[in-house]
Formats: sequence, structure tokens, C-alpha cells
Amino acid sequence: MKKTFITFAVFIIAITTSTAQEISNQTIGLRLGNYNGISYQKKITDDSRAELTLAWRGYTAYSDVKADVAYHKVFNLDAIDSNMNWYLGIEGGAGFWKYESNYYYSYYDYNDSGTYFFVGGVAGIEYKFENIPLLLTLDTKPEIVFGNFYNGFHINGSIGIRYTL
Repeated sequence: MKKTFITFAVFIIAITTSTAQEISNQTIGLRLGNYNGISYQKKITDDSRAELTLAWRGYTAYSDVKADVAYHKVFNLDAIDSNMNWYLGIEGGAGFWKYESNYYYSYYDYNDSGTYFFVGGVAGIEYKFENIPLLLTLDTKPEIVFGNFYNGFHINGSIGIRYTL
């Protein structure tokens, strides 16, 4: 128990005393996970940025497209690696879903669609390579969704690969 407490205390001290790394002015890339999408990030201040994402998911009968805007506060993890950051943020957006199943027997036919809105947070970690313009990320986005069918609490995770401009 004592080792766990000491490890946790060192981790908290490292996080709270960390400073922001020089973050890229702009990035563009892919997010792959529950939703696959294209994202664009723009630096706002030395330790914050905005992100715009267009994402989609689906299978044979179901499709879902959403767009969101997020604000990230970025912190450096110098204790681990000077090229590594972690970030926290808030997000909001809207989406459209469609379910269309057409079977030979009309008894099983079901077609519906709708829109939804969501708010949530984002937490992630990223690594920026020094010699090449590449940024790798791993994040999670817990969201509260408001809609006529697709609603409630959802968690979306992803890995990302971005080109830094």
C-alpha cells in the first residue's frame, strides 16, 4: 500500500509541475477506433489547441456520421520523454445515424434515421517525433449523447496518426 501511495504521489507531482511542450501550429491526420475519421488541430496558445473532427462508422445496415469540435489543454511529460504530452479537453458536436434493413420478407424490414447532439470530454497522450513531421496519439472521449434513438453515455477511443505542419 505504501509503494502504491508513493508511486501515485510521484505521478501527481510530475503531472502538476510539468510545463507545455512546443505544440505544432497545425496538424492533420486520421483517428482510428470506434469511429474512424479525419481531424485537424490548430494551436491557440502555447499550451492549448482546437480540434475539428469528421468521423464515421457503420456496417451493412447501419451508418453513423458525426462532426465535433474540441478544446485541448496540453501538458508535457518531461519525466518520461520531452517529446511526449498528455492532454485534457472538452468537446461538443452533432451526428446523423441511419438504419436500413431490407429483408426478403417484409416482416423484418426496418428503416429509421435521426440526428443527435453530444457533449463530453477528451483525455489522451501523444508523442511527437523530432526528425519527422509525425504525431502519434492515443485518446478516449467519454460523451453524453442526446437523440431520439442513439442516446445515453458512450466512450469512444482511438489511436491517431497526424502530419504536423
